[in-house]
Amino acid sequence: MKDLRQILWNSLTSWGSVLIKIGFFFHMVPVLVKALGAEGFGVTGLVLVVVSFTLMADLGFRASLGRELSARRAEEDLEDFRGLSAGGLILFLGIAIPLALALVFASPWLVDYFQVPEELRGDTVLLLRTYGVLHLFTSFVRPVLAAGLSAFKRLDIVNNMETLRQLVLWVGLIVGFLVFPPSENPLLRWGIVASVCEIAAYLVFYLAYRRVVYPGSLSFRNARKKALWPLFQLSGHMYALNLTYGLSERADPLIISRFLGPAGVALYQAGMKISSAVRPLVSLPAHQLFPYTTEAHVRGETKKQYGYLVYGTRYLFMIGSLICVLIYVYADIFCHLWLNEALGDETKTVARVMKLIAVSDYILFMSGTQWPVLLGIKKLSFLVKVQVPSALINVLASIYIIGYTEIGVEGVLYATIIVGLIRRPFIFAYTCSVVGVSKIEYFKKGYATVLISSMLTLGLFVYLSEDIKINGWLDFILSLPVTTLTGLLILWAVGCNGTERHHIKNLVWNKRRGVQ
Repeated sequence: MKDLRQILWNSLTSWGSVLIKIGFFFHMVPVLVKALGAEGFGVTGLVLVVVSFTLMADLGFRASLGRELSARRAEEDLEDFRGLSAGGLILFLGIAIPLALALVFASPWLVDYFQVPEELRGDTVLLLRTYGVLHLFTSFVRPVLAAGLSAFKRLDIVNNMETLRQLVLWVGLIVGFLVFPPSENPLLRWGIVASVCEIAAYLVFYLAYRRVVYPGSLSFRNARKKALWPLFQLSGHMYALNLTYGLSERADPLIISRFLGPAGVALYQAGMKISSAVRPLVSLPAHQLFPYTTEAHVRGETKKQYGYLVYGTRYLFMIGSLICVLIYVYADIFCHLWLNEALGDETKTVARVMKLIAVSDYILFMSGTQWPVLLGIKKLSFLVKVQVPSALINVLASIYIIGYTEIGVEGVLYATIIVGLIRRPFIFAYTCSVVGVSKIEYFKKGYATVLISSMLTLGLFVYLSEDIKINGWLDFILSLPVTTLTGLLILWAVGCNGTERHHIKNLVWNKRRGVQ
């Protein structure tokens, strides 16, 4: 029960972070598009993507460190925990330093290769060499702090720090672009604001780490080569998986920029923002389970592993399916109200991107809790065999579609959807065999009713959309809770079984009696 409460609290804090991100993107994207221009806004996305691409060079140590620290915490091995933490920090800094130097020297070439307009090239090079390098370092150090906190099952702190970082950035950009008069170099102003916010958020994160984790965990004198050995045992598979995930997700803006320039990235990025902000409602609770699945594996608690897989998949897919349906149904009207003033007819492209991302995410959310369960029991080899070739096919297909057809920006998502549909059944079957769960049982308890309820919800909303007209923000705001409630009722009636409905009723009734 204690673990369940902590998981629920971790999930709630992650959802709070999501709401802040949604508000941030909703408010600031139109502001930044106007202040920076479509190409300038595309450049900011390009800088972030280039830096995020360097994170694939972590050799898989990022997730391996979190998993191994959770195991040391479960075993109460203080010496190895400290040695692993300090050694991990040294290892990550050793990777980040040469990457930062490479970024400094390669910046002019990157700017030319991704067709940044001439008038923005100097500012873009400077951004890569300053904010890009700073962001690279914090991106390599922050996972060490997050891994230590997750080992203590305090992912709520990790989520709260992310919320704080987003809030600080939001306030900083409001001051930088709405309070002060327009600047002749808006890109540099964006870089200064983002850099200051990055440093402030990192310092608060470090202070939180020191309060929770074993004292002296990051002291270099506690580093032990022997403690790092488990990272190398697991990191090969993790590196291959991270590389393929990176190719699948981060390559799209780079491919678009190469063939269509930063203006195309701006359209893709705008369509991605809301979906990427909402995605953690499902992905973060899933990824935050690995300390629990690791502990269950270390202690031989097979019943817990079964529950994490079957019921975890069911509830996360239930949440994710409703989110995807709502985004798909509302994409056109939302994008029109949100960005038509800033982008005009190009808003239709943004809406198409948002719809296709919703379809892609629906397939992604079907994975449920498979990833943390497989990570907890260190069974990742099959994932590598499936992910590596499918990711390469995805990238090659995206290059062909963008570079040699007339489909446009949204074409990069077609390959992602097709590859996802092909890949999902293989991973489903493998997870069942490893955990020892019947495929039919897993499908019935984890998927069947959720698939039916989501299809019913989508069909109903598409049918009603022909008769319901939304003419402004007020209509949109009033219709959203009604639509969401309708989707929840369908999930209640079709997606939940009788036992689940009984538990929910008791929970609500007990809370009402407590209030009275």
